[in-house]
Amino acid sequence: MLKVLFLILVLMSYITFAQNEEKPNQNEPPKAFKVDELRNLPNGHMKALIDSFFSNLMNDSTALGYIITYGSEREGARRERFLRNYMTMRNFDQSKIKLVNGGITKDINTELWIVPAKAESPKLTPALRKFDEFGLV
Repeated sequence: MLKVLFLILVLMSYITFAQNEEKPNQNEPPKAFKVDELRNLPNGHMKALIDSFFSNLMNDSTALGYIITYGSEREGARRERFLRNYMTMRNFDQSKIKLVNGGITKDINTELWIVPAKAESPKLTPALRKFDEFGLV
C-alpha cells in the first residue's frame, strides 16, 4: 500500500513539474548557441565533432554555422586550412559556414556555433592583444 502511495506521489510531482516547465517566449528572437569547442584535439576526434556540427546545422536549412578560431596566427591559419579542406572533402555547403578569426590567444581553440535565422551573430571571446615585446605571441 505504501509503495502505491509513494508511486502516486512521485507521479503527481512529475506532472506538476512538467506543467510548470518554462515555455520559450514566442516573441523573443532566436539565439545563437555554441555546439562545441575544439581545443588541442587529435584529428580523428576533431573530425567527429565537426561531423556532428554539420549534422546539427543541416537540421535547420535557414541557420548558419559560425566557426570561430582563436590562437596564434600560425595555429589559426593551420586550423582554418584544416577546416576548409575537411569541408571540401566532406562536400559540405561552405556557403552555410562563416569562418571567423577570433584573435590571438595563448592556446588554440575553435568554437562551433549555430545561428538560427534572425538571430544575432555570436560574440567573440576577448582575445589577447598582440604585443611582441611582452612575449604574448
